[in-house]
Amino acid sequence: IELFLSTAPSMLESLVEKVRLKSWHEVYLKAHELKGSLGIFRMNLVLELAARMESNAKAGDHLEEMPALADRALALFGEIAPLLRAEMDRMGEMKS
Repeated sequence: IELFLSTAPSMLESLVEKVRLKSWHEVYLKAHELKGSLGIFRMNLVLELAARMESNAKAGDHLEEMPALADRALALFGEIAPLLRAEMDRMGEMKS
């Protein structure tokens, strides 16, 4: 969990940057990579956004939506990550 929480923000920020640069192949690759981790931690809303970005980038469709999708994914992760971290801390306390 700690590894995910430490790497996911930079992955999302990189995805946002690739969208800004309109590097659609890179968006596709980053979104695809991110989907696996998001699925493991059941971050379904962010996962759905990543899947849409992956699909849009691959097909070259709805590219005008991409900045909003990327910004929303980053914002949602920012809301969810503290909850995951709190759960991780709680689990650590239970072990003690």
